[in-house]
Amino acid sequence: MRITQGMMSAHVLQSLQGNMRRLDRLNEQLSSGKEIRLPSDDPARIARSYDLRRSLGETGRYDANLRDAKSWLNATDAALNEATTVLQRARELTVRGADGSLPQEARDAIAGEIKQLKEALLQVTETEHEGRRIFGGYKVDRQVGPPDLFTPGGGPPPTYTYAGDSGTMDYPIGPSATLQINVVGGPVFKPALDALEQVEFDLVNNPAQVGGADLAALDTALDTIIAARSVTGARTNRVEMADMRMKEFDINLKELLSKNEDVEIEEKVMELSMQEYAYRVALQVGARVLQPNLADYLR
Repeated sequence: MRITQGMMSAHVLQSLQGNMRRLDRLNEQLSSGKEIRLPSDDPARIARSYDLRRSLGETGRYDANLRDAKSWLNATDAALNEATTVLQRARELTVRGADGSLPQEARDAIAGEIKQLKEALLQVTETEHEGRRIFGGYKVDRQVGPPDLFTPGGGPPPTYTYAGDSGTMDYPIGPSATLQINVVGGPVFKPALDALEQVEFDLVNNPAQVGGADLAALDTALDTIIAARSVTGARTNRVEMADMRMKEFDINLKELLSKNEDVEIEEKVMELSMQEYAYRVALQVGARVLQPNLADYLR
């Protein structure tokens, strides 16, 4: 086969273009910091990146749920702590009111303070977090649901009716893992409100009845609220542990994604230097191969 000057020229130009493409790819990788950008670069690695990014998206959603759940549980714990303080004070006043030597004026004053504690507890039951009532079950919106979760009726003394429902708010906090974050207010606060109404009524109308039964009702109500607070604390601990796991999982996914996509700067700089050297050598060789001939002078 006869090798012509034209064939040699075409081969040199083809080699130079190949070198330039490799240089362009290395420059693009260094400027973007990414080893792969298009599916045609490496289909298998691109598919791996899609899977990792999808997992990162799911992790982000779980992380948002965990933050929301933790803030909701913290608000619940603060409200239950206030309710506990209210009932402890009510118990102290009931013990004082059971003293048979107290004049009625003193009992009336204690009854007035019990009434204020009852109002404070009613405010606790209406506690909101980000515009949502935390003890109403699914009836979290005051504009749509009942204006008050607890209303007195009957009596005397009146007993309270819970206007919320027993709906539970379950948050996904991980793959195949959910957590109830709300406390249904009816079973938790109704015994306490009824007990406070009874104590207030007895202090004013039945002084001789103040004591054993009233204290027992308050103790039962206090135990109920403390139990709800214990459950809330356990849920908070679970959220914190899940949050730690999710953060570790997020870090691992980002490391895997970086290894799959990002360039090794030192390695790419070395490759770029070698490719630039190869390109300069190719130019020198091409200059020797593409020597001018007689036809070039005749043009």
